[in-house]
Amino acid sequence: MTESEREAIANGIRNALGCGKDLAEDYAAAIADPPEIELGQIVIRNESGRIVARVPESVLAATK
Repeated sequence: MTESEREAIANGIRNALGCGKDLAEDYAAAIADPPEIELGQIVIRNESGRIVARVPESVLAATK
């Protein structure tokens, strides 16, 4: 994922969740490649594999 794609995803996460810029950037960086998607939601996991968030799959549309 390029830096501009990661920024676009972070902006989509901020809009979807209403969270701060830093958290959205952390979530965008933690999205697996390829993204893990369940029931229209991107699953975001921490380093130990624990699910820390789910965001709408639509945040990936900004990269297409």
